[in-house]
Amino acid sequence: TLRSNGRLIIDLTRWTQFGCWEGWFEIDGVRTDVLAEQCLGVKDRSWGIRTIGNSSSDDGSQKRPLFWNWVPLNFGDFCIHSHRLETPETTAQECIIAPLYENEKAIPINEKNTEQIDSWSHNYVVSKETRRIVGGEIELDRSSGQSSGAKIEIGEPLMTAWTYSIGYSHPKWNHGSRHGKLATGHERWNVADVDPTDDRFAIMHQIVKVKYDGREGFGFVEQSITGPYPRYGLSD
Repeated sequence: TLRSNGRLIIDLTRWTQFGCWEGWFEIDGVRTDVLAEQCLGVKDRSWGIRTIGNSSSDDGSQKRPLFWNWVPLNFGDFCIHSHRLETPETTAQECIIAPLYENEKAIPINEKNTEQIDSWSHNYVVSKETRRIVGGEIELDRSSGQSSGAKIEIGEPLMTAWTYSIGYSHPKWNHGSRHGKLATGHERWNVADVDPTDDRFAIMHQIVKVKYDGREGFGFVEQSITGPYPRYGLSD
């Protein structure tokens, strides 16, 4: 639960599941098969109030200084799941390292091997032109108050995906809108024409390879950097 200047901006419960995608999708008659051995995935569900990424607010809040990260990383037999929100008034951060299982039946009801990390920092490489995170590292504080040097290396983006394409700030398919029992649709736009100063494209996913403790993994860095952020040379 987070407030900004007395205004409730987040009050939610979040549930995240790591796994693989399997199945198919079809667009304009072209079918694409999705194979579990090739497509790592993460399933995100949340309930409650979340004004970030919601076009229903007309108070210009997305122009205020804000730094957001949501970082799910898959290393095969364990995952690292981090989130971070920085505003002028507060910083909320959390990180969890948890085991992964090949067989669903092997997952224990009460997982005892999950490590909760309450503090982590970032040292990214950020493009001033696009506000994209294009590399860098995350450092986890695993030593109760002193940095232990546990670092996650973030590779260059293999692909960028904008959450506008799944409804964030979309005039029709925005979060929480209802269109009946079943509604489908899609649109096309040229990613080369994306304006990084446009609120619709403020939240993006950088698909990356990562390294941690000698292990290689794969995941993405969800990011939103709006307003000035001097640390990375962003002035407006």
